[in-house]
Amino acid sequence: MIHILDLQFQVSESIAAFIYETSEGPVLVECGPHSTWSNLVFGIEEAGFKVEDIKHLFLTHIHFD
Repeated sequence: MIHILDLQFQVSESIAAFIYETSEGPVLVECGPHSTWSNLVFGIEEAGFKVEDIKHLFLTHIHFD
């Protein structure tokens, strides 16, 4: 299953992160800029996970923001 996490960057639906459920546990794809941390945590929890459950992060590009 794939969960889409809206990071609420300035407006809704502008930046998303994704959680892929795998047999190895949840994999977070993208994390957004630091300013969206609380929204990321909220999205992870809404998807049924804890931040501590995330053992793998896949970044597709760099965030200078």
